Amino acid sequence: MNKKGAYTISIIFLLFLSACTTIEVTQESCTDTDDKNYKTQGIVQTTEETIKDSCDSDGNLNEIYCEGTESQIEIKNCTELGAYTCVEGYCKETKVIREETTEAETKVFVASLDDNFYGINASSGEQLWSYNIGDTQYSTPLVNNNLVYTGSAKDYLYAFHTETGKVAWKHRTGDLYYSPIISEGILYTSSRDELVFAFNAETGDIIWDFKTPDENNPTPTIGGDKLFVGSDDNQLYAFNLNSGELLWRFTALEDIRSSAAYANNIVYVGSNDDKLYALNAVTGAKIWEFKTGGNIYSTPLINENKIYLASLDSTFYTLNAETGELLWEFDTESSIYAEPVLEGETVYIASNDHNLYAINAETGKKKWTFVTGNTISNKPIIENNILYLTSNDANIYTINAETGKQIWKYTTKAGIIASPTLGKDTVYVGSKDDYLYALNKLDGTIKWKFKTASDIYTSAAIA
Repeated sequence: MNKKGAYTISIIFLLFLSACTTIEVTQESCTDTDDKNYKTQGIVQTTEETIKDSCDSDGNLNEIYCEGTESQIEIKNCTELGAYTCVEGYCKETKVIREETTEAETKVFVASLDDNFYGINASSGEQLWSYNIGDTQYSTPLVNNNLVYTGSAKDYLYAFHTETGKVAWKHRTGDLYYSPIISEGILYTSSRDELVFAFNAETGDIIWDFKTPDENNPTPTIGGDKLFVGSDDNQLYAFNLNSGELLWRFTALEDIRSSAAYANNIVYVGSNDDKLYALNAVTGAKIWEFKTGGNIYSTPLINENKIYLASLDSTFYTLNAETGELLWEFDTESSIYAEPVLEGETVYIASNDHNLYAINAETGKKKWTFVTGNTISNKPIIENNILYLTSNDANIYTINAETGKQIWKYTTKAGIIASPTLGKDTVYVGSKDDYLYALNKLDGTIKWKFKTASDIYTSAAIA
């Protein structure tokens, strides 16, 4: 496959952001085996309907935190909680009072191949504003504070005010096919015009930039105080986040078309030389490499000491993250472009063989297969044990994540290649039939649809 064809297929790697739901939890009568009473009250923030709680060695309830923060303790589903006691370090017999304070989204933003970028009322589907970019947009919009960002396939990165659609700032970057990322007020992006940028996300001022010898491809990856960018010159670049200083570069045998992944001071990146590389994030020295049978376009997924990796050789691999040892592999019937999704003990794989697979993450054994009518270009989104999946068969499906049974589906008039976007009560999905659809999460009934003048290839963003 030539580079132009390969990059056209691979442009829909997406960046998704999620907000936490704030829930007030009042804990009462949590008792240990000596029937001592303890009380505590805390705030839990989570994107799923879950809370974390535990008792310490004295029977006291610990604080409650989001996943990924300082408290790494067992998740319990809110619907399973009732009166409980403190047993073996976990709090049971606790009265839980939940009060959601998260507001529903008010705006939706979407790009179309008609060269326009749209701001839409999330409740009514009415157009709030539009802006003619002047060229095709392939990158998913990114919302941060009161600005929404989008890049065009012809030179410019734009920042719009979400309320008015007025341009807050724009900058000539070169062709942009992938979404930017933002960290601590700095926006990072790489372009097909051999440039890497760091902008002040609010003002658009350039903090630093760097010229590479060839086109840069996927969304950059942040790891610690470093930014990692893959390029068509076969190299992975590591920059200091703040200064843009080039710290090191690693040379593969072919171009790098997938975003890197980072964990435990190791950066993992796939290449079109069919290999996954594990590199020391400080020095760039190779720790190990793993050879697959095809190009790697999908970003590897890291969980604990395992790496989950998809390849265009139709095979899904699970490796030991420290050694690169193959733990198990699973064969599909076609290339895999979509990133894997891990939830609990199950990893979900969307393949171009039209199927979504649920695989036991430990053993590699198949739990179930869900069959669609065409290729699947992007990963499913999971929320509250429900998978939201799009296919080029023109459908969006919701699937029970445990059983693989369809809950509902909605059929558009053309293929869907981008992942859906999940709001509070609404699913937003763009189709190649020129429409953005807003569907009821519960039953898939349509709330509204918004007409553009051409195909929609990217996911929507919400605010």
